[in-house]
Amino acid sequence: MINLTEEQRIDELARMTGGVEINDTTLQHTKQLRQLKFQQV
Repeated sequence: MINLTEEQRIDELARMTGGVEINDTTLQHTKQLRQLKFQQV
């Protein structure tokens, strides 16, 4: 296991949710998911 930067986390989540091709919309949704996670803590 390796530690990821915030940008790497976003890229990986975008890949998992959006598939192989990552576009601007997928990245925006992923950033929103990360923001929601931090709001709930």
